Amino acid sequence: MKRLLILVSAFALLGAGCAPSAPRPVPSAPSAPTVEVPASEPGHPPVVVMTVGDETYPGVEGSYCYEGLCVDKIAPDALVMEASLPFKEVTRGSQLDFTVGGEVFEFAAGMMNASGTDLGLRLPVSFRNGKYNFKIPASVSGKVLVNAMVRFGQSGSDDVTYTFPVNVR
Repeated sequence: MKRLLILVSAFALLGAGCAPSAPRPVPSAPSAPTVEVPASEPGHPPVVVMTVGDETYPGVEGSYCYEGLCVDKIAPDALVMEASLPFKEVTRGSQLDFTVGGEVFEFAAGMMNASGTDLGLRLPVSFRNGKYNFKIPASVSGKVLVNAMVRFGQSGSDDVTYTFPVNVR
């Protein structure tokens, strides 16, 4: 039930406009170094990675719909625990950058505490230098999960969520 609630909330944020999403970018010449994004596994949607400063961190792939197949996974907090991902240390106000290994139709981000409760924050996402980004709000501290929700392809009919554990100091 918790998994269903989280999934419904995540996709409601994408579809209903509850969280600001970055507009579809206009292609331009990159002015910053590009981030290498690992290739996705066959039958899986594009990979999303998070960059803080010069360091790139993997997330854990969550539920997705890709090429007509939808896969429902366990809750983001359980996925992070199962994958044994460490919490990346960041400071309040840090900028988190996200790079997607495919053509993005829409990108949105949300945060929940480490036990999976949505923090209900509106995270204004922008697009610069080939990356989607936002700053950690000053009101956030401790261990949190950042959820990147991506619709991709020409029509935005495919989607994926990725979760990244961070510890905000």
